[in-house]
Amino acid sequence: MNFTHIILIIIALYFFKNRNRATSKAPIFIPSNPEVEIVTPHFVYQALNNKKNKIILVNVLSDKMKYKMTLNGFNDPRSLSKQEFEDLLKKNNNQIPKGIDKVIIYCAGWSCSGAKNYYKKMIENGINVEKVVDYIGATHEWATYADITPSVFTFHSIVTNQVLNTNEVRDIRLNTAHDYFVDNVLPNGYIKQISKQGKDFKNYL
Repeated sequence: MNFTHIILIIIALYFFKNRNRATSKAPIFIPSNPEVEIVTPHFVYQALNNKKNKIILVNVLSDKMKYKMTLNGFNDPRSLSKQEFEDLLKKNNNQIPKGIDKVIIYCAGWSCSGAKNYYKKMIENGINVEKVVDYIGATHEWATYADITPSVFTFHSIVTNQVLNTNEVRDIRLNTAHDYFVDNVLPNGYIKQISKQGKDFKNYL
């Protein structure tokens, strides 16, 4: 074996090694925007109000918060738990079905990072997230509207499939009123100190 052959073998081994490294670590999907797009309650309301809209609504915290947002007391099959959504993905090669126009994810409220973290997890799992948006007002905002107009803004249990009553919705509103953010996310300092002193504002909700 001459010197030229040795050089060619070394080059071939180099490219083979780096090719395997690239293919094993390269993401399947790279989104055009790494940050999830935000939508308002206007969009969520009309998405649910028109049953012809090809949307999915996903409570990404349904493992702990066992309910889903609905409208007009209708147990809409387009409103899913996280498990139901992930089962749907599995049936479609780990992708959002082509017939779906938008997937609206939500968690507890604007101070909750659950939806944003779930969006990042979807990217890491190679899911095309171009159709995914975040209803940032989320559960707390919907529950607040439900207190004002309970016949329109509703919740259904994912355990019993029954619409939640006004007391249950009030509990949701209180339990999602940003206490976790105040206690665990805000850095120690003046803002956190004053915020903790003001937590009794929930007595007026």
